[in-house]
Amino acid sequence: MDIEEEISERIIRQAFQRGWEVIFTDTELKECTDRNFLQKVNLQLSLYGAINNITTLGRWSIFKINEKGIRFIRQGGFKGEAERESRREEIEVLTLENARLQKEAAEYKKKMRLWQIISAILTLASTILSSILALLV
Repeated sequence: MDIEEEISERIIRQAFQRGWEVIFTDTELKECTDRNFLQKVNLQLSLYGAINNITTLGRWSIFKINEKGIRFIRQGGFKGEAERESRREEIEVLTLENARLQKEAAEYKKKMRLWQIISAILTLASTILSSILALLV
């Protein structure tokens, strides 16, 4: 997680804790003069809420969190997102492995059925031969 994500997450959390909105001057960005940095943070914030009255310097008056932002904070922020993505990847790998194992099991069952048929035929042939030999003696 980079510094822009860390700060934007703290601002989103701050809005969450303060009744869904926060004023720019109440954030850790109030002294920031780096326009590029502010734009990066604002981009992150815009994904999780609405930024009101943004200036050319990248400052804004109020940030209001939206439903996505509320879910984002409730689910653990960027760390939670990374964990969920990791779990999704693990589930995908496990699903593929499960499919492979099911395919192997189906192939094994086919082979077993074939051997059972061969065994039944051999048993039948053995019984017929025994019967023929018994008739001949």
